[in-house]
Amino acid sequence: MSAWANWLLNIGPLSEHFRVIAPDIVGFGFTERPANAPYGKALWLSHLADFLDVLGLEKVHIIGNSFGGGLALAFAIRYPHRVGRLMLMGSVV
Repeated sequence: MSAWANWLLNIGPLSEHFRVIAPDIVGFGFTERPANAPYGKALWLSHLADFLDVLGLEKVHIIGNSFGGGLALAFAIRYPHRVGRLMLMGSVV
């Protein structure tokens, strides 16, 4: 499943108050699936940090659901200065 499909019904209402970006992580949705990538938390967290850097976003609010919630929490722990608010739903740890 892609982030777009997962968040489709929420993007519109949230975008009335925030800039909304729903990225896929490496190996999921519409993001590339490199054959030799070291899939795991380190890759996914650096991918998100690099993605935000490319967009010029130093600090963001993050909503994470299920597996994405676990990654959102891990991102907030590793990069606390980059996270404003954090919302987790049915998150894994």
